[in-house]
Amino acid sequence: MSLPNPNIDARFIVEVQNVKEVTLAAEADLTYWQARLHSTAVYPFSSQGKAELVISATELHSMGRRTNELTIGLVVCERAAADSPDALFLVHAFNSSRLFAWIERTFFSTPYYPGHIRVGDRVPAQIQLEDRAGMIISIQMNASAKPLVSREELWQGKIYLPRRKADSHHPGKYFVAKLGGRTKVYPYSPETDTLQVFARNEHPVFQWLLESNLAGKEWRIRSNAVHARSKSFQSR
Repeated sequence: MSLPNPNIDARFIVEVQNVKEVTLAAEADLTYWQARLHSTAVYPFSSQGKAELVISATELHSMGRRTNELTIGLVVCERAAADSPDALFLVHAFNSSRLFAWIERTFFSTPYYPGHIRVGDRVPAQIQLEDRAGMIISIQMNASAKPLVSREELWQGKIYLPRRKADSHHPGKYFVAKLGGRTKVYPYSPETDTLQVFARNEHPVFQWLLESNLAGKEWRIRSNAVHARSKSFQSR
């Protein structure tokens, strides 16, 4: 996974320790995501002709409450012909707390919505998202998976946000995030792991994942991560 690492300085307004985090690094059709982002100020990074996505589920304690989150991000460049990634683009996100999802949308301009999220950081790891209509996404590791590597990682950089429809003539916003901790990397096995996505009219991102032929590449698990974020800034 070609995760950018610009180490941008920022003042963090929220920092959470002891986060459980399970991430599936995936690939999808590059031309599809180029068309999907054509009206934004960023461009999907090309990794050997494929777009790179990250689907990440977390369990954390913040503001005295335990919540789960699920985010769908796209690795992006700030220049059309860039040969290295610059940032992430937050395509869509969910929080198990309806209140926290509202706070994120209202005060930080992030695309958060309520959902029931399960995250399992022990082998076999899992990520699941449901709404009142049933399962939306289910990703399950096989029980015999063995880690390829275990190492300390720390990433700090920009996360760009979708434009609001009412402000479509303005550049989107971004915030700076810090994500890190002891990371175990596992191979994704298309033969024994499962990746199921179900379309939802109210959340078209899942139709986009299906149409762009999403495919898993590797698992990344942190059982004691740190997550921090800055306020949201207006892109220039």
